[in-house]
Amino acid sequence: MQSRLRLRERERMQAEQKREQRAVQPLARPTGYTSQNYDRPWINGMSTSRK
Repeated sequence: MQSRLRLRERERMQAEQKREQRAVQPLARPTGYTSQNYDRPWINGMSTSRK
């Protein structure tokens, strides 16, 4: 029972991670992130307006 619960939680975590990646990718692709602020998309948007 416990292992099944852990599997469910792990699947839910992976699903959420995939959802987050899907949300970030459309922003990440056209602007061509540097690896530094890949995990912080809002910084890239701010820095591009400064340049």
